[in-house]
Amino acid sequence: MSLKPILALLLLISLNLRLAAQEKTISFGVKAGPNVTWLSREMRMDYRKLSNKAMLAAGATVYTNINFNKFTLQPGIAYIIKGGKTTQTLVNDDILEDAYGRMNLHYLQVPVNIIYHFNSNTHSWFAGAGAYAARGIKVNFSPSTVEGYPLYGTQKQNLESYYKRMIKFGSQSSDTFKAFDCGINFLSGRRFKNGLTFNVEYHLGLNNIENTSYSPYNNTRNRTLNVSLGYEFR
Repeated sequence: MSLKPILALLLLISLNLRLAAQEKTISFGVKAGPNVTWLSREMRMDYRKLSNKAMLAAGATVYTNINFNKFTLQPGIAYIIKGGKTTQTLVNDDILEDAYGRMNLHYLQVPVNIIYHFNSNTHSWFAGAGAYAARGIKVNFSPSTVEGYPLYGTQKQNLESYYKRMIKFGSQSSDTFKAFDCGINFLSGRRFKNGLTFNVEYHLGLNNIENTSYSPYNNTRNRTLNVSLGYEFR
């Protein structure tokens, strides 16, 4: 699914808000907090069931608020870790192995949100939605078992080093994941009069980031629930 219609809609809404507003104020903010993140993965019909679970990660965002009475246009830039506890199939000496462990996908992400405030001075409760585009920076995979056998000590360290070389973002057929991701944001929270904010966000990944032909998965999409504390500078 292309991100262009979503961004075009957000641009249209932001232009309408700009035309309708009599007064606007601009502020800046930062927020950071933990993510509950997981990979939504669909398997090929001829492959056995594999394990996928949520994990805890983190993210941080710097953003700009362009306020139009009760509405705010909020573009930003974020460093966010996504992924999940998942089974990943890898080629080891021409043998396919199923390794289960923690997959950390590090992204530089650009969100653009439209937010509605439930009173005119942008204090109190708010809710909104928007879209994001993200670029994968690096992948870390820490296996706990291979083919059902637990890993310890040196063996675990050696395999982590091996998987670091093998699992990566890119556009080549040998690369595990596509570097580009996009999706939809949903958010809500509260802004206090002293500038502190409490935020809850859900990021629904729309892009299939699966890239390799030997993977047991037809597609893989990111899912992220973020809870953060922040501060707005006025």
